[in-house]
Amino acid sequence: MLRIVGVDMESGPEREGILLQNQGVMNVDLHGIAVIAEAPGLDGVPKVWHVFAGSKRVLPRGYVLLRTGVGVPCEARTKDGHPITLDYAQQTETLKDLGVTNLRLLVPSNSFPVEPVPHIMLR
Repeated sequence: MLRIVGVDMESGPEREGILLQNQGVMNVDLHGIAVIAEAPGLDGVPKVWHVFAGSKRVLPRGYVLLRTGVGVPCEARTKDGHPITLDYAQQTETLKDLGVTNLRLLVPSNSFPVEPVPHIMLR
């Protein structure tokens, strides 16, 4: 179960970030997980702020630090030895600039590989 456990909107555009933690007992695949930002300036319509691409696994008790700016994603360990994934949202507007009041995670509950259907089945 991936949860937002911290948000830093005061450290400037290159250090601003969202800290996520896998608080479940199974690995979590980040692919397709979206971070949704809500702010008064968005006229009540939540904005998709970031969608994780690629297949990155977060181990139980592992962390993900999603920075606002631009950078190269990497894997590391925290001071207490927990695995952490560092990723970048590649955003030009910071959460503070948007006036974000609430963040949500949207986690895909299911995926289905779409395959071409043979023409014979369409008749």
